[in-house]
Amino acid sequence: GMMIGVARPTLDVNAIEAYKTANFWGMHSSTGHLYHNRIAHPWQGHQPYATGDVLRLLLDSDAGTLTVKKNGNLLGVAVTEGLTGDLCWAACCVGEDNSVRIKAVDPAEF
Repeated sequence: GMMIGVARPTLDVNAIEAYKTANFWGMHSSTGHLYHNRIAHPWQGHQPYATGDVLRLLLDSDAGTLTVKKNGNLLGVAVTEGLTGDLCWAACCVGEDNSVRIKAVDPAEF
């Protein structure tokens, strides 16, 4: 399993289950649900993702939203409010063979 999303820079990345804290918002690979503060939130457009899929995340820190595309298709807004302040891209990989690449692109290319 894997989670991809955003986190506060204060997230303790060495903590067990750091992805279940209030400092992490991440989409789980097996369901596409957004996990935040120990709760799985289904959102309109959520889909699972797997090896080879390309996710694009657009963080609008003014509006506090996180919009998601998968393989070029717009899925929707996973987080509709609250993503303001200091944030960074984050991933949680479970298992030895999982990996993720984070690449910055111009928001106009989203």
